[in-house]
Amino acid sequence: MGKCSMLKWDDIAYLDLAGHRPVARGGMRNVYEVPEFPDMLIKTIRRDRADASGSFPEYGRIKNMRAFGAYHVFQRECFEYLRQARLRYSEQQFSLPAAHFFGFVQTSEGLGAVVEKVAGPNGDLAPTLRALLAEQAFKPAHEAALRDFVETCKRSHLVFGDVSAKNIAYTELRSGRPEWVCIDGHGEKSVIPIHRWSKKLNAIRIDRKARPWWRDIRSFHAVESNRLAPLSTVHASPVGTPE
Repeated sequence: MGKCSMLKWDDIAYLDLAGHRPVARGGMRNVYEVPEFPDMLIKTIRRDRADASGSFPEYGRIKNMRAFGAYHVFQRECFEYLRQARLRYSEQQFSLPAAHFFGFVQTSEGLGAVVEKVAGPNGDLAPTLRALLAEQAFKPAHEAALRDFVETCKRSHLVFGDVSAKNIAYTELRSGRPEWVCIDGHGEKSVIPIHRWSKKLNAIRIDRKARPWWRDIRSFHAVESNRLAPLSTVHASPVGTPE
């Protein structure tokens, strides 16, 4: 058995992100790759969005009364991971249709969430559904894996919060097979957690969230068909006629 390489606490107690550029940026968070965590990503709250009290000013007084303030986006993701772990308590090791959550680390941008890096073929970030469609790189294998992903999320009772085409990513490196992974937006968002309580209601929500994906995919296929149509209208030369 190989040795497990461990970082010293002093190496990870605090990360200075001043010299790093985000590899991704959302409406609320920055996402970083750092050498200390080669197979992981660090998510931080954007400093230009949160104020000194750790709240989002545009949310208003009522929403900002929540105990976690701007960190509520971490709370949802963390709580959903813990809930999924509890459902698999008897399993020594488990896989999820969502990125694994490894904990928190202090950074120069406040508390950072340490999550699994879902990688593409070259080791960079795996492409999202929105990116593959925009780049006209969506293939039948992607579509088949997406259908499996939706059904796996239903069986796993993975609660979708803000899951969309921009935060599910395609990889073949994670488990050695084609799969989609939810990289953001999961976790209960409703004040009354009905989707967490009911697997059936959650499945309905997943189908509703997936509806725009299938619509975008149908549009993609229509555009591809129109693009390829002229190729199918090329006629062969009559027999015996020199070309």
